[in-house]
Amino acid sequence: VENRDFILLNKEVWKLLYSWYPGGPILRRRVIGEGQNMRVELYPFCLTVYKVDDFGMPIIDSKLQSPFSRSDTLEEVRSHLRANLGLKYTEEVHLWHRPSLEVDQTLIDSLEGWEMLEGDDPLEDYQVVDGSSILLETRSSRSLPSRDLVDDRQAWPFFHRLRKDFKQKTYKDPQDPNVILEVDDKIDAAAKEEGRRSSVSSECKWYAATVVQVEGSRLLVQFHNRPKPKGAQLESTDLVLEGLTPELIEVGMQYESLDSRGCWHQVRITRRNLDPPDTYEAQLLDENTTWPVVQPGNIRELCALTEEAKKAFKKVFARYANNDIIEGGGLRGLMSCATNEYIPEDSPKVAQLLKEPFGTEAGVKLDGFLEYWRQQIAASGNKLNYWLQQELLRLFQRAGVEMGNEEDQLLAQGREWIERDSTRLAQYRTNTIPSYQDIRDFRDFRIYDKLDCRFGREWKQAEVMEVDWEEMTILVQSRDVNSVASPTTKAQRQWIPMESDRLAEYETKSLESPEHEGDPGPLLARSVSRGGVCPQPGACGLQNLGNTCFINSTLQCLSNSMELRTFFAGTSGEAPLYLDQISASPLSTQGRIAREFSKLLRDMWSNENKSVAPATLKKLIGQKRPEFAGYQQHDAQELLCYLLDALHEDVNRASYPYPTE
Repeated sequence: VENRDFILLNKEVWKLLYSWYPGGPILRRRVIGEGQNMRVELYPFCLTVYKVDDFGMPIIDSKLQSPFSRSDTLEEVRSHLRANLGLKYTEEVHLWHRPSLEVDQTLIDSLEGWEMLEGDDPLEDYQVVDGSSILLETRSSRSLPSRDLVDDRQAWPFFHRLRKDFKQKTYKDPQDPNVILEVDDKIDAAAKEEGRRSSVSSECKWYAATVVQVEGSRLLVQFHNRPKPKGAQLESTDLVLEGLTPELIEVGMQYESLDSRGCWHQVRITRRNLDPPDTYEAQLLDENTTWPVVQPGNIRELCALTEEAKKAFKKVFARYANNDIIEGGGLRGLMSCATNEYIPEDSPKVAQLLKEPFGTEAGVKLDGFLEYWRQQIAASGNKLNYWLQQELLRLFQRAGVEMGNEEDQLLAQGREWIERDSTRLAQYRTNTIPSYQDIRDFRDFRIYDKLDCRFGREWKQAEVMEVDWEEMTILVQSRDVNSVASPTTKAQRQWIPMESDRLAEYETKSLESPEHEGDPGPLLARSVSRGGVCPQPGACGLQNLGNTCFINSTLQCLSNSMELRTFFAGTSGEAPLYLDQISASPLSTQGRIAREFSKLLRDMWSNENKSVAPATLKKLIGQKRPEFAGYQQHDAQELLCYLLDALHEDVNRASYPYPTE
């Protein structure tokens, strides 16, 4: 307090007094405010600044400790540092700090939590605290290739170092033997583009992938957007076990016989021929035909479904069966899926299934269902015909069946086991470029993506111009056609980390109501009231706007002072009394603080808000008392004294100038 803690003197008078009473260090303090509200800032920031070398490492010998006013703008800080560190006054510099209170803001040996100070707001608005360490970065003096956009970004060594470190921590490098890969880790993986049965492999193609299982020295990798292997097909050997050549052919028994086209048919031997000798007569069971002469070499025992095929057909049967039987309607649906065409009620395919030996008029049971498909596969010979293969593939796909060995089944799902030390594994987005067909989240950016981006205090609609997965940054350009705060400003371009909270989904922030556009908040955030019913009238919370609990506690006390609340907020059905006493005195705010205080009380006692943000009232107080303009902790008693004095002046009924006696 002036005249108690300090006295303001003319500079020449101070020099004279200091010459009479020397001995102590000069503690520079800044006068803030204006007019009769001038105050000396007794507790400025004392910051430690380190320059960064061309490799992004802090230079310990460049340490500079300097006091800064809490109200110093960022550009004033930069100018001060240029002058004290021997830099050109036009040289571009970047300042970095660690705003999180969860980390030690004095340390510089960690890359955790660093953020660049941007804009030109008061230092306190950036949550810089006393004793913090600041890093000062200039463009690298190392020679770089052609200065395109990416090279220009890499000219900032600390930024480049941060991005490298972030990517290494976010996406593991499989080529690093010290890295432990875990389930859900994202990587790049190369796939051999070849068919299941082909022995000729083409060049590998890289895909984005995810680790789904770790087993010893190998990884099960899920490829993203990898086409199913070409040439994937069913073979008869996958489905049936070929019948053996019988040692003795018996009349009346069923066998399979080969026709001139190489297809096997189920037959019953009706007799042994005498002419020509050692031949047989056979009746075809799938046709009303008799073969008079069948050579013994064209006869074999009945083939059987493999165990894998039985499991597959049982799953298909279970999908269409009801109470262990597939009725006529189910058979139509099954055949419709198999043939990929409409099956009418009088379909011969359905009629065939509803007869012996497969089924009855009531439907088809499992044994008959298996026998039908065994005969169909056997009739195709050693190689399934195209149409039968397609029918089976459609049925198996519908039932969720994967045929083949484990490798084939995994390939059909886009998965593959790869050895941990294989060169087919790489760090995520090292060898792949995101595709617009990829399933992705908001931060899996593509060129020309639209998004909202915060430039300074304002959220603007923007577009992604470049994407650099090497450093995980995007070049964002604002679209200022409908800018509220600066409609004539040229488009802004800036490289921003992909994980930055300055990025939001398109038209989520830029279209917010401008009601709070001018209200600053901690780290430029906005605070709004939250609706709801309070447990009881007046039990309404106040939102913190940073370290502003001293404001909230003061306002809660004033809110529960009944006479004061009645005077400023009024009672039910009656206007507040203060409205008739608004003062025009130059010492007042012409009622602005009184009106906002009244509005805050009415919001708190309306029983329509669970919490209220006192952002506007805080802003008005900060305009008159700059020490309260930031978001750091202050003394609640000092705020209370000023607020009561401001309310008093806003409703002072005495005419100005005030009488002296």
